Amino acid sequence: MQKLTKARDRWLKPEPRKGPATNILVVDRSQTSCWLVKSILLGQRFGVSIATSLEEASTKMATGLFDVAFVDVGDGSGPEREFLASLQVEMPAVPLVVVQRAEAAQAESCPAAIRIVKPIRVAKVQDAGRLAASLVAKASLEARIRTAVRLPVRVQHPEGASIPCLLTNVSLSGLMLEPE
Repeated sequence: MQKLTKARDRWLKPEPRKGPATNILVVDRSQTSCWLVKSILLGQRFGVSIATSLEEASTKMATGLFDVAFVDVGDGSGPEREFLASLQVEMPAVPLVVVQRAEAAQAESCPAAIRIVKPIRVAKVQDAGRLAASLVAKASLEARIRTAVRLPVRVQHPEGASIPCLLTNVSLSGLMLEPE
């Protein structure tokens, strides 16, 4: 009996993570790997959504709900390269994970924090997800530790009234204005 229960322990799921879940957007225009990557990441208790076009991906990323982006670039010669470059400029704190073919030399020039080479392995995707989540946690911790300069700002109403305010805090998710 002890032999049976010992083997069972390795199949038990670990305790759920403390704190908010990391939300991941998987972008794959050709839909070759998105469903597999999504199922692997869901098994690790990440929040996962799929975008099958770059327009849909841009719209979803603009909502600010996603902490990490997994992008399948294939051979690296498609429009995903420009999408990654613009995403890196617009949201520098978002870790980018590139899923690429093994023989794709052009994919090496795509901006990425983490690279996964096809064929996709479960452990590689899990490790990439955990590493990206730790990068997000580290960035949010640094944003909370960093103190913003108290910058005077005027908030203008469309009808003409304005309020003098101070910019007191800046984080990855927004900024705080306090009226003087």
